[in-house]
Amino acid sequence: PAEKAELLQSAIRNPHSAMVGDGINDAPALATASVGIAVGSGTEIAAETGDVVLLGEPLRPLPFLIRLSREAVAIIRQNIIVFGFGVNLVGVLISGFLWPLFAPNAAWFESAPLFAVIFHQIGSLAVLINSMRLLAFERPSRTRTLFQNADRWLNTLHPGEALHDLAHHWKRILVGGAAVALLYWLTSGLTQIAADEVGIVQRFGAIKSDLAPGLHLRYPWPIESTLKLKPAAARTVEVGFRMLPDDVAARLQLAKVEQDKLRRPDATWSSGHTLEVQRLTDESLFLTGDGNLVEILATVRYHISDPRAYAFNSTDVDTLIRTVAECTLRELAAGARFEDLLTADRSTFEAKAFSRLKSRLSTALGVSLDGLTLHDLHPPQEVVAAYHAVAEAIQKRDRTINEATADATRVRRRAADDALYRVRNAEADAVKKVSEASAAKDTFLAWHAARNSLTPAEDATLASLPANERDAKRKQILEQRRSLTELRLMLASVASALAGRDKILIDSDNVPGRRTLFLADPDAFKLPAVVKPDLPP
Repeated sequence: PAEKAELLQSAIRNPHSAMVGDGINDAPALATASVGIAVGSGTEIAAETGDVVLLGEPLRPLPFLIRLSREAVAIIRQNIIVFGFGVNLVGVLISGFLWPLFAPNAAWFESAPLFAVIFHQIGSLAVLINSMRLLAFERPSRTRTLFQNADRWLNTLHPGEALHDLAHHWKRILVGGAAVALLYWLTSGLTQIAADEVGIVQRFGAIKSDLAPGLHLRYPWPIESTLKLKPAAARTVEVGFRMLPDDVAARLQLAKVEQDKLRRPDATWSSGHTLEVQRLTDESLFLTGDGNLVEILATVRYHISDPRAYAFNSTDVDTLIRTVAECTLRELAAGARFEDLLTADRSTFEAKAFSRLKSRLSTALGVSLDGLTLHDLHPPQEVVAAYHAVAEAIQKRDRTINEATADATRVRRRAADDALYRVRNAEADAVKKVSEASAAKDTFLAWHAARNSLTPAEDATLASLPANERDAKRKQILEQRRSLTELRLMLASVASALAGRDKILIDSDNVPGRRTLFLADPDAFKLPAVVKPDLPP
């Protein structure tokens, strides 16, 4: 065992060293070797220490195992070098550089990432197929010839031999290339129409039919070509500006943040997307009816109503719509006042422009307008500060007029309320006085009737008496009533006169003299206050 270990220590520098053993003494050597191969019929410790355990006839499969491992390493190198790096590098060159340069239209240009994905999946499939060659390695079968030939061709391929094979088999290669080219040409007739698209088929330039969504098989190029359009997609046309690409807009947005840090706190008339669009002065400046300049940025929204008319009746529909929209806006701006456009008539101006633009665009263009939006309507940027001050003055003037009108309305309403209050109080006082006078009259008449006449019941009682007694009794009753009435009236007058004043009542049955009502100052009946003198201690 010691000699085996020393021998392995000297051979361990070779990365392809292996140890075959089956006994207990071989266990250290199996553990030290790069690859330990244990014989299945040996000891358990040798089987546990070894990396590979040989079953059945111990040494017979060992040469096959070595050849299979070498073949696996060769296939791994092929997969990494040829397919991992070579095929992917070719795919990057084709999809990233050559495809955009030779794309015939925008649809082909946008499909470059899809081609890259498909090419990558083809490379992965080639790696899988190349690895499956191990399944037929030295396997006695009739179908192994194809795999063996492919393996021999891949392992022994050299440029000289390849040229030699091409020279002897050029006819087969030419026929195969022609077949592949023919197949590729025939596949150009496959057309995929998305759910939101409509396909217009042209055969040698003439319109033949429209294709519904789905997969269609047509004549290959150049016999037939298919134009794909999205009728329901919303399209916009900018007037006075153009949208910037995303990368340029991002850089300008950073510049805007830096400018905001240094900008003065006073307000400007700039919109929020000033730095994200490219303003076109020739399109955005309009002359108003009172001789002022106004800057207008607008967008027109539309969708395709007739795909054939949109595709073939005009070479550039967006330019035509932009031109008509610009003319319409200039015509309306020339008939409006600058102040009205900035304040009250903006929405009206937008509605009139859309209505007039909709009536002027011909239906032969195959489009249907969805709306017109005025994003910016303000003076030119060079004089925006002065016009901002003018707008503030106009707002201040309108606010002052509105406040004065509100104050005048409040004063008029307050005066009307006060007048109505006075009229209602006067009417209430008149009704009160009339009611009090009527009540006083009725009271007086009642007292007068009580003093001078008897009730029918009393007259009936006195009717049974003689005339002399009846008259005397009648006179006596009337005298009593007069006395009681006068006393009651006198007490009512006294109570009314003394209302709210202090009174002193003497409650006694036997008061000498006449019972007279004395009106005196109540303070005269108050006792003087007694103050206790301060005595010396």
